[in-house]
Amino acid sequence: MPARTLYKHICFLIIFILATVSMHLHAQTKKNITNLYHDDFKISASVPAQLNEVNNKEKVGATANVCNTSTFYLRFTAGAGEKINVKEIQTLPDGNFLITGNIILPNLDQEGILCVMNNAGAFVLQQRIKINNSSTTIFSAKAQYNGSILIAGSIHSASDKIFVSQLNSNLSTNWTKVIDVNQPPLKVVLDIVPNNQLVVAAHTGAGIIYSLLDATGNSLWKMQTTPAGIDVLAGIGHSDYNEVSIVINCTRASKKVTDVITFNQITGAILASHTLGSINDEHLFDDVSSYSNRFITTGVIKNTAAQFNLAREIMYNSNTTETVHTYTVPLPVDFNFTSAHDNAGDAMGFCFPQQGKLVYIRHFGYYQTAPEYIRQYDVPVGSSITSVSRSLIDGGYIFGLNTSSQDTIILIKTDSIGIVAGCAYNTLPNNYAEVITTQNIPSGATVTSITPGTTTAALQTINASLTKYTDCNQQYCPPAPPDDTCLST
Repeated sequence: MPARTLYKHICFLIIFILATVSMHLHAQTKKNITNLYHDDFKISASVPAQLNEVNNKEKVGATANVCNTSTFYLRFTAGAGEKINVKEIQTLPDGNFLITGNIILPNLDQEGILCVMNNAGAFVLQQRIKINNSSTTIFSAKAQYNGSILIAGSIHSASDKIFVSQLNSNLSTNWTKVIDVNQPPLKVVLDIVPNNQLVVAAHTGAGIIYSLLDATGNSLWKMQTTPAGIDVLAGIGHSDYNEVSIVINCTRASKKVTDVITFNQITGAILASHTLGSINDEHLFDDVSSYSNRFITTGVIKNTAAQFNLAREIMYNSNTTETVHTYTVPLPVDFNFTSAHDNAGDAMGFCFPQQGKLVYIRHFGYYQTAPEYIRQYDVPVGSSITSVSRSLIDGGYIFGLNTSSQDTIILIKTDSIGIVAGCAYNTLPNNYAEVITTQNIPSGATVTSITPGTTTAALQTINASLTKYTDCNQQYCPPAPPDDTCLST
């Protein structure tokens, strides 16, 4: 056989083998597709019709439901003469949500609320709590990877204190510790930091008290700082190893400014302190979280041209803001609205009380990125947002809001692209700007060491039974992915 003819035969043989392998791989790929990945989370999906028969044959006797994307708009009301609020929502490792908040009784006594809710909006557990049988307020909560839950708040008794408790996933108590403070706490925040430790900070009338706790809640050190013109503690977050930062809103010279104080985790000593932005900017931030060795804040910025914009800032420490994202929406922005974001800083909620609107911005928390979408939902006039958390089941987000009368909690759960099926929503234009690397203004904060110390306390539980109302609640299948035909020939 001539060499040229032999060469042609070999080429045809190679092509035939490759085509056979490709068709086999294509068939095997189609056979194995039963889920789609959306926004980095695995969610069940409807599959193309030609795959249903294969999947059903492979699941003989199974009752698996592949339609598990849930959306809802739920309301929980207080009892007669009571007030109720939501403070924090966290996603638990099993996919359920932890809802924390408070009930104010007719006699003004307060009790904390702990609820575990599944992804479809149904209650799994409900409890009301007190610490040492005293009036108790929950301010903050964090979920741990092992399923444990941390909550922090204040105890109202003869002498006001702050408490930190670690709970199991079934809401039973591991430990509860109490820390003395010199004045009634106005707000308490906490963060989980390296070395299996946590930091807690409280805003009192005397300033900010912050402390490092070990894994069992014992205080290792306690410090106090008093920024000038302090209004409210926004939050606390950690960035690089051994660096923790407190974000504080202040008013100085009739301007809204935000101070960031970065301290050493091991000693509590201040490493740096700065005021965000330029000398002519004004800032007001509501929420702080830690993610990927950064801490993230959301709120509003008023620039030198007196223009207000929704904002997110990403920082390593107080010296420099790595990234500032600002957003322009067709609503009047000022310092009278509230904001919150999820733990990763990817989903932000901004509540406009006068207009009765909730704006949701989905924007990956990193530099040189653009928002994926901006949605708008109707909420009662006067509402405020306190928390956002992401679903591990379908990649959607849940938003926690309070009404102005403090008689209703609102929970809005979207799918992974911000749609609340069965309830109205609007899509807003993606108008945003990004500034990379902003040097902040040194502020010269000082710190005073306080003798550390914690005492063990008892957490009492009371059965809770919240009344739930549903505006819309749907469970459905996301659209099927397009059939892959690239290997069909």
